[in-house]
Amino acid sequence: MWAIGSTAFVILGLSIFALQTKWELTITSGVLLTLFFVLIAFGILCAVIQSMWIRITYASVGSLIFSIYLVVDTQLMLGKKHHYTLNSEDYIFAVLNVYIDIINFCLSLLRFVGFLK
Repeated sequence: MWAIGSTAFVILGLSIFALQTKWELTITSGVLLTLFFVLIAFGILCAVIQSMWIRITYASVGSLIFSIYLVVDTQLMLGKKHHYTLNSEDYIFAVLNVYIDIINFCLSLLRFVGFLK
């Protein structure tokens, strides 16, 4: 229940941040893709080296990356004055991306508290 509550709190805060911020994070998609591949490689390393501290670090980095993905996807959906926007036909795709970001963030928090291994 702590992970679900903290996920809801963080997601609400990040969504409000994405709605009102003047910072444009939509141009960081290439950096986020690179960080995601580094997270995958670190996950493989975590599977080989079994340590509690490495799992906590992996979960922390994963939750950070997926929270940035959530802000970027929310800004893509809004499309205000940002560099990249989505068409009106792509909103189903954007909503699915936000949903996947929320699920991955929640899974990272569950790994952080030790419920998932």
